[in-house]
Amino acid sequence: FRQFERMWGASKFGAFMLLMWGICTMMGLALLVVGRDGFASEIATGPYGVLFAFLVQYHNEVPALQRFEMHGVHLTDKTLIYVLAVHLALSSVPGSVFAGLIGLSAGWLYSKEDVGLRVWTLPQCVKGWCR
Repeated sequence: FRQFERMWGASKFGAFMLLMWGICTMMGLALLVVGRDGFASEIATGPYGVLFAFLVQYHNEVPALQRFEMHGVHLTDKTLIYVLAVHLALSSVPGSVFAGLIGLSAGWLYSKEDVGLRVWTLPQCVKGWCR
């Protein structure tokens, strides 16, 4: 997360955190309402949404620095992060999978220029509290 705060600045980073928290909460509530009769009766609690939204930004904005091959499979230095994310998503099936998919969707929405979420920053009065 420190890498994104340095790239974006504290104001944009804070806005991303608040936006993702709000969007993931709303998407989770909508999924629970729509799927209450069967397929989505639970969603894992915690920062799953924000973590997986960061994963989308990590994929889009952080370049792979090293590429290597192991047993015929091409890997990069980013592979461990993706493996850990899959492990987290499968830690409490089905709730954690739903929470991870919601976070990935929210992160994808944030990364789309057409949606306009990337231009949001924290207001000046809120930035003053963080110093």
